[in-house]
Amino acid sequence: MSRIRTTALAALILAQVIAAATSTAALAAGQISEDALNADRKSCGQACSNKGQSAAFCSAYCDCTVKGIGDQLSLDEYRGISEAAEKKTPAPQPALDKLKSITNACRSEMGKAPE
Repeated sequence: MSRIRTTALAALILAQVIAAATSTAALAAGQISEDALNADRKSCGQACSNKGQSAAFCSAYCDCTVKGIGDQLSLDEYRGISEAAEKKTPAPQPALDKLKSITNACRSEMGKAPE
């Protein structure tokens, strides 16, 4: 699989994780709620372990990714990715690029090559 396709697939999977973990109520407060981020962390862990990664790697990677999402994505960006995943439409590119940057930084931090 090409590097571009792998990156797009990883971003799509994370966008689906975000969509599965969020609700309108969780997004209504003007910032990404702790409940939504905790649900993202749980979904990330499941998706990561389903790919055969160790529990230690998944825990550290998902903690890093969710922290990055909470720190770096605005509510509008988060909502845009979530809504696109729910509708199975492309996510807004600037938000997707930011999400890819977050996940790649976390992969690098964990000693894995960025996708």
